[in-house]
Amino acid sequence: MQTATVALLMSSYSGLARAQATAQAAVVRASDEPPAYWDQTVLAPRRAFELSFNPSFVAGSQAAARNARDVSERLASGTSAALGLGYRASAAWELELGAAYEFYDKGPVGGAAASARGGWARLSATHHFAPNARTDPWLRGGAGYRWLKESASVSSSHDWRGFEPMSIATGLDLRVDRHFAFGPALGAGIDVFLWDGSRAAADPRPSLFWNLGVLMRFDFGGQKLSGTQVVRR
Repeated sequence: MQTATVALLMSSYSGLARAQATAQAAVVRASDEPPAYWDQTVLAPRRAFELSFNPSFVAGSQAAARNARDVSERLASGTSAALGLGYRASAAWELELGAAYEFYDKGPVGGAAASARGGWARLSATHHFAPNARTDPWLRGGAGYRWLKESASVSSSHDWRGFEPMSIATGLDLRVDRHFAFGPALGAGIDVFLWDGSRAAADPRPSLFWNLGVLMRFDFGGQKLSGTQVVRR
């Protein structure tokens, strides 16, 4: 009887040991599996230069000056191509100088400019909320200069020039590797056109321009920090 009991206990212990070993092996295999692609960490740029390109859809609204037609009444939407050169001082912060050229389609019949082009130059700062992640949301603020040239005929043209006291943009970087990221970007700027050609604008009014597109970033030079190093800093 005692022998049978001892044998039963030994058999139970052996089965328990095998089950525990199997569970531990499963945990080891699970820990060895790499995380999903978008859950992986990446090397974050620091003290690096960054070249950006932002093609987008652009539109405007509000009147540039008293007795002037609303921008959206004169101009249809258009396309914008923006280039920027920035310095990534840290993994989370970047300072950028950028410029864009814009081409607008003809506006509604009867109130349209025959052609319209514009652009801006801007100094801005960007904060990256998750620089060591493949999905990195960011927020940018800045200020600069804007111009808008529109003409319906030789005798009817405007060359609006002024300042952009505030612009803001946000987006999501999808970082493919340590040197390249891309993602959607949405921005808006408030502009005040103070001059129409060589003349001062009569009672200038704030105008609003907004854009939606894709932002691409190319990083080069500097240091690359791992996720652990970013946290420590």
